[in-house]
Order: sequence, then structure tokens, then C-alpha cells
Amino acid sequence: MPKDMVFTPVARSLITRKPPVTGTSSLNHAEEFGTLNLRLMDEASCVAASKALGVEVPKQANTFASIGFVTVLWLGPDEWLVHAPHAAIANLQTALETALVGKHTAVTDVSDHSVAMVLSGEGARRILEKGCPLDLHPRVFSTGSCAQSHFLQAVVILAQLDQNRFLLRVRRSMSEYLWDALADAIAKG
Repeated sequence: MPKDMVFTPVARSLITRKPPVTGTSSLNHAEEFGTLNLRLMDEASCVAASKALGVEVPKQANTFASIGFVTVLWLGPDEWLVHAPHAAIANLQTALETALVGKHTAVTDVSDHSVAMVLSGEGARRILEKGCPLDLHPRVFSTGSCAQSHFLQAVVILAQLDQNRFLLRVRRSMSEYLWDALADAIAKG
């Protein structure tokens, strides 16, 4: 690409212009958030990353930890997703890369890969249970839980933020499909 060309992304997502949905539950954008994929191979790297982020990197499967607007979701034995405001992502990436220098790790900005939305309200869990194969009963999936799964045909990362509030991250290309499916479920009550 010639040096004088500037790349301008089309839009942050297909759901940016959609208004929030309300009913027995509500659906809102969380588009101002970005993400870092974090690969750590040993305990020393986890400790260094935790210090750089200011939040403990979760060691327990399918959990997440948050402090302020920074959330770290467990994705696998050596993989985490850092969810934070777009304005903070570059600084967090720099802090992590500095803290992890010389260690066998990877810190990758994957903000453009997915879109975040929040489903909340008393009917939120019931709506998710209709399209997600996970056992979402509060005994099994409660505040602080996260998992990779799907809702209908959309692959999602699902995190329960509190009793009736869930964060869903979905591929940008599937965001409108997921938004419309959740909006339809809210409308039908």
C-alpha cells in the first residue's frame, strides 16, 4: 500500500446505530470497549501480567476478574481476554509488553475482532437459556463466571457481571444477527 494512503475502517460494528432495546430485559452496546488476547505460559508471567493490569489474572477455569473498567476473562489454561475501554487498550498493551519482556508470552490487540453488548434484567438468564447450550442455572453459572459458547448460531464469550447482567462478546460479522435475535426474544417477553 502506498505510504500516502490512510486506512479508515468502515464502522465499528453493524449494531452501532441500533437503539438500546428494553422490555423484561434490556440490551445495550458496550462498543467503547477493546480487547487484548493474552497468552501466558507460566506462573511468573501470570504474576507479572497481574501487576501490569492491576487486576489478578484468573487461574480458575471459566471465571473472570475485574477492577474498575478492566476485566480479565479466562479462556483456556494459557489464554485470557483483557476487556477494557478503547482509550486504555494501548496503555495496557504497552504495560503488559514491558512487564513480560523476555518471557515466552503474547499480547495481541484483537479489539476489531469482536463487539461487546450487555443483556440485563430479570428475564436475561431465561433469554440466554433458550439459545445457549450451557447450563446457566445460578448454581453452575453465577456472578464471576464466563465461558465460550454460542447463542443460536453466533459464537459468543459470555460473562455474568452480576445477578441479572451478562456481557456477550461476539464476532463483528455476527453482531447484527445476535443483536436482532436477542431483541426479538426481549420483544416476545
